[in-house]
Amino acid sequence: MRVEDEPHTQWHRHPAIFAGASLGAAVVLLGLGLTAGAARGDEIRLKDGEILHGRVVEEAQGRLVVDATTGRRTVKAADVQERIEGEAPRAELARREAALTADDVDGRLALARFAWSVRLDEDAARLLEAGGIPSPDTWPAPWPPAGRTGKRWRRARRSVAVRRALGWLAAHQEEDGRIDADGFSAHCPEGDVCEGPGGGHHGERVGCGFDGAVTALAVLAWLADGSTTVSGPHAKQVARGVEACRRVVRGGARGFDGIWNLAFCVEALADAACAARDPALLDDVETGVASLLAQQRGDGGWSYVYSIGDVPTTACVLAALGRAAQAGVGVDRERIERSLAFLEARVDAQTAKSEYHQGAERKGYTPTTANAAATLAARAALGVLGATQDLKRRTLAATGKKPKWKLSFEEVKTRDGRTVRAQIGNLYPWAWYLASSALHRRSASSGWLKGLASALRAGQVKEGHAQGSWDPLGPYSLSGGRAFTTALGALMLQASHRYPQEGR
Repeated sequence: MRVEDEPHTQWHRHPAIFAGASLGAAVVLLGLGLTAGAARGDEIRLKDGEILHGRVVEEAQGRLVVDATTGRRTVKAADVQERIEGEAPRAELARREAALTADDVDGRLALARFAWSVRLDEDAARLLEAGGIPSPDTWPAPWPPAGRTGKRWRRARRSVAVRRALGWLAAHQEEDGRIDADGFSAHCPEGDVCEGPGGGHHGERVGCGFDGAVTALAVLAWLADGSTTVSGPHAKQVARGVEACRRVVRGGARGFDGIWNLAFCVEALADAACAARDPALLDDVETGVASLLAQQRGDGGWSYVYSIGDVPTTACVLAALGRAAQAGVGVDRERIERSLAFLEARVDAQTAKSEYHQGAERKGYTPTTANAAATLAARAALGVLGATQDLKRRTLAATGKKPKWKLSFEEVKTRDGRTVRAQIGNLYPWAWYLASSALHRRSASSGWLKGLASALRAGQVKEGHAQGSWDPLGPYSLSGGRAFTTALGALMLQASHRYPQEGR
């Protein structure tokens, strides 16, 4: 199947339909497929973050019996955070719609926003159609927000390793919502300080500029656990983290680290908007998307420093653009096609691994497993993984050896005759994260993913104030430090339920 034949790869920029109506307000409503099988009847939000859609068929003795879309469930009334009765939003919608005049396009748009926010997707689509806005089926088919229902989600949430990781991140968050990548130890008790601050872009022992990226990754991990800005066990942390991400987006990409901070923050805000159905967040997502697109290089990629694109930076940007589009913010199809062509040109025909950037091998950068994983992760974020040529061979190139939490070094010769101390083995959390974000949707990768989970559980700190975190070991880990590696670890263990699984 060619990329352009897939219905969920129709990338468009939405035109300004109405004079005086903001583009952010218009496009936010185009991700109307976010919850396949939208709510019919009541919505029950549990305190642990799970959301049930269905009808309450019995209510007695402190318990609710719910005919939910995932099957009949009995829940304790004390576990309910909020109950939205199905008829109440519809009655409010009908009341407000009756007051609309035929030429009140701004009012119709605002009402469609309301319908979307309370998960009345069909009504929102009807209001948009009546206002002349193109049908949502001309946009990328969105993924659901991070899974918050069903057996896989509940099983994953029982993971002690994930709970401890999320707790460590929460304990080291600043009041302003940031996680300080090189200053988190200020929250540690005297005599039990968590080591491993972040550093420079290549791990240099200098001040770390990746606070935005680390904060956004933590927000994504809390969201995947079921918390939103208003509910769930880490609602306070999510709300603070979201505000920190908004500040990054509004400030734009600054310095060498800016493009990475911006990309991760856009992804986190888009995911938060989907999870909470909060249209207001999409205005910042749109601002971030515009900033990212403005920095696309002539070859179709992105880079933190070069005038040509590099694969790791491009993968981060495409993950953000993909999630933004799934949330309803339009991205120019031509821009995406150029970025896909850039990635394809970096794939080595012999090994199926990817080079760092064009001509990188002349500088000693050979094609790597990590860049192969980055290429697949970017395609998965755009919904075109299934259209990848020779996917099986590329999967093998991206996963490499079985994950193992063991750090080893040996003396190796460089091409110019020098001897350097180099890491060997397969301890590489960043590459593992990229591979898991692409391949957890494929049942064929289940063996590697089980090995990944075992490696992470073995490497997680089991005692002291650092309990629940991971030491910043392996390439890229020294850049972001302990907080970066811990957020990645949590997200990898949550991979089975963050997005739907593909069987092919």
